Amino acid sequence: MESVMTDMSGKICLVTGGARGMGRVSAIALARMRARIIIVDWEGEEGTRTRDQINALTGQQTAEFLYCDLSSLGEVRRLAADVNARYPALHVLINNAGISDPVRRLSVDGREMHVATCHLSHFLLTHLLLPLLKKSAPARIVCISSDAHK
Repeated sequence: MESVMTDMSGKICLVTGGARGMGRVSAIALARMRARIIIVDWEGEEGTRTRDQINALTGQQTAEFLYCDLSSLGEVRRLAADVNARYPALHVLINNAGISDPVRRLSVDGREMHVATCHLSHFLLTHLLLPLLKKSAPARIVCISSDAHK
C-alpha cells in the first residue's frame, strides 16, 4: 500500500521535547512533509543536533532550536513571548516534553517536577500560544504522553 504524505509547506510546527524520543521522531516526520519546525527542549546539545539533522535532511533552514526548561513557568512565559513575537503563525503545537525521574524533586517554582514539566508547563504554553494558534486556523494542538512512568 502506498503511503500518503501530507504537504505541510508553509506550516509552522512547535514540538516540546523535540530533541529526543517521540518529539524528535515527530519533528523529523513533519519536516519531511515540508513544515517549518521549532524544536523546544532543555537539552541544548541534542536540540542542536536534531535541528542540524533536519536542516541537512531538507537541504534548507527549516528547523530552529529554542532552549527552554519547561519545569520553570518563567521560562515557559519567555518561550511563549519569543514565539509570539518572532513567528507570524503557529499551525501545530505538539506538547510532548516529559520527564520520568524516580526521585522527588521540586522545580524552581517550588512545584513537584513531574507536575511542573508534564502538566503545568504545557497548560500554560498552550494558553499563551492560543491566540496565535487561533489566528493561524486551521491549527491543531496535540498532547502526547508515554508509558515511561512504568
